[in-house]
Amino acid sequence: MRTAEKWFWGLILSSLSVQYAVVVLLVRRAGAAVPVLYGVPSLALTMAVPMTAAVGLRLLLRVRKGESWRQAARRVFEAWWELPLAVLGFVLMTQAYLWAKTFVPGINPHLWDGALAGADRVLCLGINPNEALVAVFNGNPSWVAGLLDRFYGTFVIWALAGTAWFMTDRPGRRKAFLAANVVLWSTGFWLYLAMPAVGPVYVDQGLWMEVRRLFPIAATMQRQLLTNYQAVLALLRGAHVAVLPTLGVAAMPSLHVGAQALFLLWCYRLRTAWKTVFLASTVLTFLGAVATGWHWAVDGWAGILLAILAAGVGVLLLRIFEPDERRRIVGR
Repeated sequence: MRTAEKWFWGLILSSLSVQYAVVVLLVRRAGAAVPVLYGVPSLALTMAVPMTAAVGLRLLLRVRKGESWRQAARRVFEAWWELPLAVLGFVLMTQAYLWAKTFVPGINPHLWDGALAGADRVLCLGINPNEALVAVFNGNPSWVAGLLDRFYGTFVIWALAGTAWFMTDRPGRRKAFLAANVVLWSTGFWLYLAMPAVGPVYVDQGLWMEVRRLFPIAATMQRQLLTNYQAVLALLRGAHVAVLPTLGVAAMPSLHVGAQALFLLWCYRLRTAWKTVFLASTVLTFLGAVATGWHWAVDGWAGILLAILAAGVGVLLLRIFEPDERRRIVGR
């Protein structure tokens, strides 16, 4: 292992471990207990399975292009030992993310929804973007809203598939993409704590009724998150209730939009054909986030800005780990 690689993995894993420890301390200070190893096996499996599938797909694609199985395996399994380290990094980051998001109301109870609604009105020239998009979908056949509702509900699948694909790329790209994800998701949940918001559907009863009619999949999940949010508040008051860390409520920024935008920016950097797919998914995710009332429009713009920052960090690391990256891409 080269010195730069040792420094990278040491810094990534140690910083994620410290971050998780800080989150645990904040949650316990708020009055709740966090199981240190909650869901670790399932989280590791959730990341390892799509990465294994991505490795298999890369092998098949290389063999189909004319390489022998041995040649393909040599390329795909280059620095294979980094893959379990990457899974470990994602597990640590996901643990911190889930617990921080769930216990936002205990760590910082001040809500910024009023300010974010005001920012939306300023940026959209006095128009309420949530109401405007609902009006658009009201004026179209119901299947249009249904398609967006189903697409938005597949975010986890998109996120896992995209992450697994990029994390099984060449070692230099892998490390750069991992660092970009750490910047995106870690900065994102610290912003959750700095500017807590529950989103427009929870503060606008009229919007809530429209969402229930137009977007039943989103509405079902919103009810589940609201129930869990109320359980968190009860737990912080001393009640003995169970809460699920996978059902946290936090709107600012929209990491649904940010994750898709990061995939898009990464595709542009690597000059791959997937950029068209992720451009469409970013636009649809933004529309879905606002139309279903999960987010204020400014949450989506914040997610995109955060993705730009994260991609910039990734590009800087590409110059360290793959200094001939530009020549490789252009020479294909």
